[in-house]
Amino acid sequence: MALGKKASHRLHHQYLLFASSDVHHVEQGLLEGIGLLGWMRAQPVFEKIKQQVVVACHPRMMKDIRAAALLCSPPLAILSVSGTLAGLGRNQ
Repeated sequence: MALGKKASHRLHHQYLLFASSDVHHVEQGLLEGIGLLGWMRAQPVFEKIKQQVVVACHPRMMKDIRAAALLCSPPLAILSVSGTLAGLGRNQ
């Protein structure tokens, strides 16, 4: 009997749009807030689009990422959150 992979094993991400244009500042702030173990769970991917930083992360870690953005100094402003990249522009 052959075992097959489930179709739902693809990576699902949610996207956060930050007002900051410095990827390093956003990265350091989130790492300090959620720690290394949270970083591994969130699997963040950083992208700079039009002077703003977009972070793709695991949906279960969304609350932790948002809390870390508020706790870092100075706080990181989150402009919008969406399940798709196209939805980030519509929410502004």
